[in-house]
Formats: sequence, structure tokens, C-alpha cells
Amino acid sequence: MADKVFVGKTTVVNTKFGQIVKVALGPQDFEVLTNAKNDKGWVNLEIKDKRDGGKYIQLQGEMKQQAVAVNDTDSDLPF
Repeated sequence: MADKVFVGKTTVVNTKFGQIVKVALGPQDFEVLTNAKNDKGWVNLEIKDKRDGGKYIQLQGEMKQQAVAVNDTDSDLPF
């Protein structure tokens, strides 16, 4: 994969039981994930730490089609 492709939005919440990573995927994300399936139908994702303490989700592997733009703001989280 030449270009890095990111999907979803994440929020890290600290609780008395430890950190919880909340993940929100929108309609555009599902289209990107559909196009990223490997030969067996799986999509490989990596959840990585951001420098500011948050997380981000990056696709791994070859894309069958050009990726479309995904959600790029934190303003419409469903939780």
C-alpha cells in the first residue's frame, strides 16, 4: 500500500478499570474497509498511539481500489 489509509475515529477514556478505546466507524469507513479486503475477505487494521495520547486506526495491506476520503474531524462522534 503506497498511501497510508486511516479509518474511523477513536477516543481513549480512562476508567477505574483501565483505559477503554472507543471506535466510531461511519458509512465512508465501511466503503474503504470493503475495498481493503484481502483474498480471504479479511481487513487488517492497526490501532496505534498518537503523540498526543490518543489513538488512530491504519489499514494494512494492498487496496483493491483507490481509498475515498474518510471522516477527518472529531465533531460528530456518536458517543
